[in-house]
Amino acid sequence: MTTVTGGQSNAANNISGEATPAERLGRVYTFFDGQCFQAEAPVLGASKGLGLNSLWTAFGARLTDTLDRDVLFIHGAVGGTQAADWMNDRSVYYAALRDRVADATAAGFTPRVIIWHQGETDAKIARSEAQIIADYTRLTDTPGFAVDRHTRAVWSMPRC
Repeated sequence: MTTVTGGQSNAANNISGEATPAERLGRVYTFFDGQCFQAEAPVLGASKGLGLNSLWTAFGARLTDTLDRDVLFIHGAVGGTQAADWMNDRSVYYAALRDRVADATAAGFTPRVIIWHQGETDAKIARSEAQIIADYTRLTDTPGFAVDRHTRAVWSMPRC
């Protein structure tokens, strides 16, 4: 299953704690720089943070256990970014991730899932849930992101 990940720090390499043991990552891969690599923390394609660990290695290991299939991630999260940093048509973050997805698709790895974790930096910006959904729909409707619109789901958390 090919999955695109993006967003900010928690989706990047800014998780503290122990890295997932290598033997648990046997079926978890990362697509980066035109190649597939065995997954390891910190993950390739996401910015490096203070924690230098990633939620995607543990998540990938659990996903392969649950689905009994290989998982390929295409990472692009950048710590400290706001949603607006990704939505801007001139965004270098978005362009890099879009190009990485296009390279993976050309290599035969078509993404079917996008998991986007965004929020801490945006928590103080008052935006409606409808606007958030519209922004991320626009983001994922661009060429290269082959996610079926009928399976799209957006979850948002209340501001605490």
